[in-house]
Amino acid sequence: MIIYSTLHLLSRPFQWFFGARIVNADRIPASGPAVLAGNHFHAFDPLLVDSCTKRPIFSLTKQSLLDGPFGWVFRGVGSIPVDYSRSHNKPATAAAVERLRQGDLVGLAPEGHRNKTDQLLLPFKFGAVSMAQKAGCPIVPYAIAGRYAFRDRSLTIQFGQPWSIGPTDDLTEANQRLRQQVEDLLLGLRQPVA
Repeated sequence: MIIYSTLHLLSRPFQWFFGARIVNADRIPASGPAVLAGNHFHAFDPLLVDSCTKRPIFSLTKQSLLDGPFGWVFRGVGSIPVDYSRSHNKPATAAAVERLRQGDLVGLAPEGHRNKTDQLLLPFKFGAVSMAQKAGCPIVPYAIAGRYAFRDRSLTIQFGQPWSIGPTDDLTEANQRLRQQVEDLLLGLRQPVA
């Protein structure tokens, strides 16, 4: 995790560069496992989430990035590879659940990939709620809005209240609840400031 620690030193300058506003980062547990799940519209989103805690976050990352020229960076920070050519990603889910059972933080975008549409959110995949249920750990929803532009000051990330999924809870309902929470946070961030 030397690469992660080195890159994490840049987190504060990263926030300053974009003038990012961080809201309720204290809702990320100081210890123990949790799934951090939110919207995804820009390549820098995982870096912004990482900058909100001193703890390492093991993010689910598409396999092609790990196979690319900067794959060593993604592998060095402990990214969990996801093969989008498969309908189910059991190896990725298993690796993420193992991380959670070791007491780590796992980050992912339930939309599955960057939202490049005009829709507020894409449909949510079940990975986040499934992992949280299997590991018996809380989910911390978040939303990111604004622009990644130098000192723009519109960029904001806000974290919602952590919550847990019981071992017999319905995952469809849990997934709908998670999506609604992220949507509510996102709509709140998009409201003009009085």
